[in-house]
Amino acid sequence: MQRFLVLLLSFPHLLFSVPQAYFHPPEGWQIADPKTYAPSVRIAFLLPRKGGFTPSLNLAEEEGVMDLDDYAEAVRKIHLSDPKNRWRKLGSLQTRSGKALLTEIETQSNTRPIRLLQLLFLHEQSAYILTAAAPREEMGSLGKTFLNAFKSFTITENLLESIPEKERREALYQTLLEFKEKSKESRFQEEVWNPFQKRFLSEFNDMGAYWQLLLLQYFQEELKTKV
Repeated sequence: MQRFLVLLLSFPHLLFSVPQAYFHPPEGWQIADPKTYAPSVRIAFLLPRKGGFTPSLNLAEEEGVMDLDDYAEAVRKIHLSDPKNRWRKLGSLQTRSGKALLTEIETQSNTRPIRLLQLLFLHEQSAYILTAAAPREEMGSLGKTFLNAFKSFTITENLLESIPEKERREALYQTLLEFKEKSKESRFQEEVWNPFQKRFLSEFNDMGAYWQLLLLQYFQEELKTKV
């Protein structure tokens, strides 16, 4: 948990980002070091393992995209600029925020065949790209895991409203209001904020690690305090 909380401060793109896009990563997958991200990548998760090619999931965003089909065609051309690559369109996939385009890419990593599944979603002239990668021979066993993550893709302008149960939403909102009253107290971090984070990560584990990162960052900004 400590590593999770340290990583929270390593994502400056989370600040005041509206709308917010997130997905549920597979249980037990670890957040990759943000220092390794390409500029467009918002979050990346890795399957813990030692040695070999590590299966991964990452979410990227590119602004200024007007048409999803045109964007997909541009992506296709980029991948096929390497003659060893294969690219194909798999059709649409229903996510929590609507239909997205699902594609597949086959490439090589150190002479080992790698397969990528890529979800493309357009919202307000921004393309959101959710990419899953694994050795080709492992894609069969990981395919359902990746598709479940893809289907969980969500865009929202209110992270609290993403909580399906009304009682949990209202309780968390009430907590935020109470924190605003207490945040100026001298021992707020030690006595209030730190215990809350521990409880929050346990009680809202079902919402996924990335949503938790986003929500904690949202609380921090609302409180306007260096916790």
